Amino acid sequence: MVKIFGEEIKVDAEIYSLEGFSGHADREGIIRWIKSFKNKPQKIFVVHGEEEATEEVSKKIEEELNIKTHIPELGETLSIEGEIILPGGRLEIDRRSKELREIEESVEKLKSIFLLTFQRLGYKADGGADIEELNNIKNKLIEIQKNILDLNMIITEKKKVENSKNKS
Repeated sequence: MVKIFGEEIKVDAEIYSLEGFSGHADREGIIRWIKSFKNKPQKIFVVHGEEEATEEVSKKIEEELNIKTHIPELGETLSIEGEIILPGGRLEIDRRSKELREIEESVEKLKSIFLLTFQRLGYKADGGADIEELNNIKNKLIEIQKNILDLNMIITEKKKVENSKNKS
């Protein structure tokens, strides 16, 4: 099993951890790493980095090492049977941006924090909470509500602009 975008996927393959290889190696580091292989691969699937960097790495591998490369498209699946590579189907990929996923994670964290805060508040209220402290919490919550409303307005305006562009 491997975890992709938080979802566990069953993999019908052997998975190895390659010691000494950084997921953040630069192009030259990747080339040096491939050159160190005793048995060179016939084909390399290049999935390292942004699109432009991936294309550069792929071109460099083909030109300098004379090894064929393939840059899979987002969601592309392939079946590798021995030395034969067969096209597969397409995976449905979460196309939300990294930023949007981070925002959603932040909202979930806020929900957890609020739940804990309200649980503590309830506990304190039973024990005779300070009215000034309760008013302070209430004012902070009103401030957060205003910020959320501002965020909603920004999103609504952006959608209006996008919709007007799509209609043109």
